[in-house]
Amino acid sequence: MSVTIGQQIRREGKEEFWDSLLVECKEQGDGSLTVDVVVFHPRWDEPLRIASIQSHPSDGNAAEPTLRCDFEQKRL
Repeated sequence: MSVTIGQQIRREGKEEFWDSLLVECKEQGDGSLTVDVVVFHPRWDEPLRIASIQSHPSDGNAAEPTLRCDFEQKRL
C-alpha cells in the first residue's frame, strides 16, 4: 500500500501538481513489514528516502517490541 502527496508548484511559468512525498508500506520476504518515507523535488535527479521503519510482527520470541527506525538519508 502506498500514499502519495502532491503539491501545486509553478515550474517553467506553468502551475502543476508535483508528487512531493511518498509513504510506501510493503511486506518483505522474511515476513517483516517496512514503511519507507520518500521525498521528491523538481530540481533533484533522484528521490531521497528520509525514513525507513521496519517491524517483525511474526517474531513471537522477542522480549521487546521489534521495531527498527532508520533515519539515514539515502538517494534512491
